[in-house]
Amino acid sequence: MSKRPREESKEIIRTELDKEFYARNTVIVAKELVGKVMEHTTPEGVISVIISEAEAYSEEEASCHAYKGKSKRNEAMFGEPGLIYLYYIYGKNICINFVTDRPGKGCAVLIRASQPLRGDHLLQDIKNKKKLMDGPAKMVKNLKIPFSYYGKSVLDDNCPLKLYDEGYEPVDMKTTPRIGISQAQDLPWRFVAKEFKKIDS
Repeated sequence: MSKRPREESKEIIRTELDKEFYARNTVIVAKELVGKVMEHTTPEGVISVIISEAEAYSEEEASCHAYKGKSKRNEAMFGEPGLIYLYYIYGKNICINFVTDRPGKGCAVLIRASQPLRGDHLLQDIKNKKKLMDGPAKMVKNLKIPFSYYGKSVLDDNCPLKLYDEGYEPVDMKTTPRIGISQAQDLPWRFVAKEFKKIDS
């Protein structure tokens, strides 16, 4: 068992996450996204990572962007499950979320961190590639995800960003309160894992 699964040359056995996966309670989706593979097809090639940290957000709690209702900034959160919700922090850095639950209810899961799986040659700093994915904004930057993906659906065949189940299960996953927020700080809606094991299909 290793902290980072090795890239294998054999055929990848996987299942793309479907609409039913996202169309559930956002806390459940956040927990189950840890261990799933996020893959971005770029002009230079394909980068795949294992999601290692996710946080749930729902309109009924004050830390959620949808708490005060629908706006131009957060309208994607009220759309179909599986939509990509992006927002800027500090004016220039992008964070990525995936819309959950049902249309009309503002819910999403923030992906806070991941671990490189395939496509290492596309990462800027090979020596410290794991550190390139250990924060929400720098992860998006190094995955080369543009803000133009806002409102796109990962369920669309033409979407360059996809999520898969490749059989990785978290080892000793932690459940904690969310971080970096000033309200609703007590909710245990953050899920983190540092190691994963491959489950044979």
